[in-house]
Amino acid sequence: MDHGDDCGCISLIAGNATHTLGDLSSMIRRFVLQSAASALLLLMAGACSAEPVSGTVRPAEVTGAAAERSTSPPRPTSLAPAARQVTVPDLTGMTGDQASAALGAAGVLDVRFAQNDAPMSSQVTGQSPRPGVRQRAGDPVHVTLAPPPPEPHRSITGREWQTIAKDPDSHRGERIIVFGRVTQFDTATGTSVFRASVDGVQHDRIYDYETNTVLSGTTEGLRDIVVDDLFRAEVTVGGTLSYDTTIGGSTTVPVLQIDAITRIG
Repeated sequence: MDHGDDCGCISLIAGNATHTLGDLSSMIRRFVLQSAASALLLLMAGACSAEPVSGTVRPAEVTGAAAERSTSPPRPTSLAPAARQVTVPDLTGMTGDQASAALGAAGVLDVRFAQNDAPMSSQVTGQSPRPGVRQRAGDPVHVTLAPPPPEPHRSITGREWQTIAKDPDSHRGERIIVFGRVTQFDTATGTSVFRASVDGVQHDRIYDYETNTVLSGTTEGLRDIVVDDLFRAEVTVGGTLSYDTTIGGSTTVPVLQIDAITRIG
């Protein structure tokens, strides 16, 4: 055996062995790094492909400032039109039409006019609530207008009076002029009611007034009227009245409400 060759061989092998070990160390480091990277990629791929969890997912508990925001009250919604607050305007001096327009402009949704046959051109005589009151737009405001002037009392004939006297209830509310003579006005009748013989026209003879009638007024208005006075009266037909007579039995007569009375004899 040639020791020189063996040494050379050993030396060559040793050289080769040294070189191989260095390469192996580098390979090991590269392998470890590649393995770690591959593992990380596998984990990421697994997370992305994971199926969602079934059932209800409960949110994590919120704390701190976020918790305060989550428990704050919800933003208020706008009020319904009827619940808005409005101020009742002053309707003094207005007509019905003007009052209606003023209430509408103020936002009042429920305006109620009194049922007294007053036209909307009449002036306001009352309102409720009073001016300046705050209330909901849907709450009512009541308005009273001046009633129309009554129709004037009309003159009638003797025949027309007989028609009225025969059925006073069917002529209730009619405003007429009558003439008559006072037949009873004493403690039995009181100070504001008297009986009279009445007709629709004026007569020269007192006995021509034939219809027994009850007339009702006021104590002050009748202060100067006494038995046997002749009068002219503006009256409103009030219907009928039944009363007991002094001789027994009862009688039913027309009733007239006195609006104005003048003594003429």
